[in-house]
Amino acid sequence: LFPAYLLAAEANAGIGRANAAEDFLGLARWLALGNPERVGDEALARMHELFGALRLSQRRFDEAAAAFAEETYHRASAYGPEDVRTTFGYLRLARCFERTGDRGKCVAFCRTVCDVWLEATCACALGAALGEGVKRTLATTPPNAPLPLRRKQTLEGVDALMWARDVLMRGGRGDGSANDDAIRAADASLAAGCALLGLVATGTGVSDAAATLARATELVGEAGGEYPAAETERVGLAERALAAAAAMDGVVDGDGRSRRTSISNVR
Repeated sequence: LFPAYLLAAEANAGIGRANAAEDFLGLARWLALGNPERVGDEALARMHELFGALRLSQRRFDEAAAAFAEETYHRASAYGPEDVRTTFGYLRLARCFERTGDRGKCVAFCRTVCDVWLEATCACALGAALGEGVKRTLATTPPNAPLPLRRKQTLEGVDALMWARDVLMRGGRGDGSANDDAIRAADASLAAGCALLGLVATGTGVSDAAATLARATELVGEAGGEYPAAETERVGLAERALAAAAAMDGVVDGDGRSRRTSISNVR
């Protein structure tokens, strides 16, 4: 019954029936407490995510943050703390802390989101392992493997990176990290562009590959233009991504759709 209660909670939340959604989430939580090993971390993460979203809509920010922290814990247990799937919990925590005015925590989570996505997307889209001067995570993504996300999740990730970029670009913390955050903001653009390149290269549900490729090229070019000249590895990654995007013009049909191909064949 747990999946049914979770679906019912999600459906009711989607149509604005907060009380009904909370009732179904309460039933789901009761079942989960009795049989946590039969529910699984991903399902538990989704339950806490829905709880957090409900509390956030009610402006109960402390409870929302606690729920999103539980979500992140279970996703980290399922996939690892530096997996792109876990970063959606970090993002929700960042948004929650922004609402409460805790900029320090908001920025910290945004940094983590950018770091994880840069490592994952450069490996997936470019087959590139980040050097010690660029890599800020312990995770190592297999080269040329697709991101473990559906198309909708990848696009949500791109939006998340753009939001995190905006947060980092605002600066104003006065802790001497402004330059570092400016580089991370450019990292967000590069990671977003590489994520879109991956969608085009694999033909993963992209109905308008030409527009997606154009957006990817714009983001990667933006990152390349923002990196300081001293950041030679990052500049090189941006140039490599631009070259891949240029080569991928040949795998986009005239009607704007993508022919499925391996990105390693177009670099």
